[in-house]
Amino acid sequence: MGNVEIFPPPEILKKYVRYIWALNINDDATNKKILHIFADKYPRLIFQDLDTKEALKQIDGSPLAPTFLAGIVNKYKNYIIEGSYAHVGVSFFPGAIKKLFGIDAFELVNMVPDIRDFYRFELNEQLTETKSNAEKVKLISDYLVSCYHRQYGEDFIVADFLRNHQQLTYKEVLKKYSISERQFQRRFYQYVGISPVMYKRLSRFENALSMLRNKEHRNTSDIAYELNYTDHSHFIREFKEFTGLTPNSFLKHPKIVEESSSFLSQI
Repeated sequence: MGNVEIFPPPEILKKYVRYIWALNINDDATNKKILHIFADKYPRLIFQDLDTKEALKQIDGSPLAPTFLAGIVNKYKNYIIEGSYAHVGVSFFPGAIKKLFGIDAFELVNMVPDIRDFYRFELNEQLTETKSNAEKVKLISDYLVSCYHRQYGEDFIVADFLRNHQQLTYKEVLKKYSISERQFQRRFYQYVGISPVMYKRLSRFENALSMLRNKEHRNTSDIAYELNYTDHSHFIREFKEFTGLTPNSFLKHPKIVEESSSFLSQI
């Protein structure tokens, strides 16, 4: 009923784009599904195929824009899909939104605005007329390459922390670059959208989610210990804060398709 295709980005964009993916769901119009979105440190750009498919909807029934930006998410959220649905999405690395679009990342945290509210976007009609996913990915890739060549600035201090946050402590970054905590916080919010502390929490959660999916440990207590949670209860609380589910509920929940920080299930 549903499938996901993953496409690599052009070489020039690999520093900013994790991957591009295409989701396609063919289903009866009467069947409602829930798209579970978890807390996630990777912003996204989504183009919905609304030519023959339905739009992704908020829980209150309001549809999302044909092409929308989704900023970093620090809390879970659910959306509704009715019947058939398709989109092509881009998963960005943290900091890419500022670099490629010149948009302050904090403006997009937990938001899903129409990209045209922030940025000139002229691909909607071309993408709608293009039928194959590979051709859509090529159009989007070419567009992002053109954004890259506009040369919005990049913060090298924030970029260093993002690359090395597992080795560098917060205080070590401040000392290394002779920068105040307030200055670094301001720059981090501008380029990433959240605090460095929240970024580390989301990174740890990402690792925990990967371990669960890959069944790398026999039980969740081992995951909590390896990732330096205070105790097992702390791990369960944080996992539920970021997903709305306990780890065991997540593993047992029937899934139609999965993407790195989301899954689709039948209502």
